[in-house]
Amino acid sequence: VLQSGQACLKYFVQKDAERIARWRDQSGVSGLELVIRFISVLLDPAVSESAALFVGDLATKVVMKCSAFLSGDVLAELVRVATGRLATARTSSFTSSMLPLYAQLVAHHPAEVVGLLDSMAFDGRSGLQVVLDAWFRNFLDIQGYYSRKVSAIALTRLFALEDARVAALVVQGDLIPNAANKGKIVTRSISRANPDQYTQIPAAAKIVKLLLAEIEMDVESMFARHDGAGLSAVIDEADIGRDGADVDDWEDDADYDLHDGDEFGGKYDYLSEFIDAGIDMDEGDGDDDDDDEDVLADPIYSQDLNETLGSFLRQVVESDKASFGAAIQPTLTEKEGALLGKLVSLSN
Repeated sequence: VLQSGQACLKYFVQKDAERIARWRDQSGVSGLELVIRFISVLLDPAVSESAALFVGDLATKVVMKCSAFLSGDVLAELVRVATGRLATARTSSFTSSMLPLYAQLVAHHPAEVVGLLDSMAFDGRSGLQVVLDAWFRNFLDIQGYYSRKVSAIALTRLFALEDARVAALVVQGDLIPNAANKGKIVTRSISRANPDQYTQIPAAAKIVKLLLAEIEMDVESMFARHDGAGLSAVIDEADIGRDGADVDDWEDDADYDLHDGDEFGGKYDYLSEFIDAGIDMDEGDGDDDDDDEDVLADPIYSQDLNETLGSFLRQVVESDKASFGAAIQPTLTEKEGALLGKLVSLSN
């Protein structure tokens, strides 16, 4: 019932936010204030993540459609409550459902949002740390054609700020191979005894890695538009001299993933099955926002995401943004470096 209520309210806000904002009950409380109260109740840690699974969608829609009716204090309080709930989130599904709220805010007001989040504290972590840690870990789990685009574009704008507070954050990078678990079936007890370890890298480097991961999901069509050799050429370049491995066998190599086995590895091994079934991965995915006029009017919606990200990364490399050569390039895996090199070559 709660999930259905969230979806219903989201649709009401989407269709006529102004009427909701102007409506008043007998006590003079606006419809928008009642919606905000409902969101706050759902974000209470006492409410299960399953019951509040669509509250992120509702909050995002309120921010998109009702910003003209929200005071700065009300919006800041909404972000504070949402971030407090995000800090205690336990499941990836709930976490990823909350992230479009921050992506939407960062995409349009990056400096202000960074300052607001940095001013908050949750159990020894700033709001900025809470949000970026969750965002980076769940970037590829965000659902929806439009939401994925906004998330990626928001990260480019966050990177472009070159804000010292973001630059100072050190986050989880690539998985470090655990020799103790090699050749074993990793049970829960073994995992607890020998937990996975990850490299620690600057936030800017993580953003570059995630944007490369986004591009990699549709890299063939991007290179085809530029008459490039395609992903196979990148694979060939990355695999030269790699233990004498035959490139034709790369699909069967569990170690072959853009992230070399990090937390995102293996999630998209079977995308070909969707393509073979005739599903166009670039033309929406049943997103409810497809009939929202505000979404359709947002320039981000109509952008070619891979072209935009490719152009952004070329500028990062060529202008040595965020000390790319010294601070970011050394953190890239061989395959990430090969893909980035291919992207840079498209401008030549």
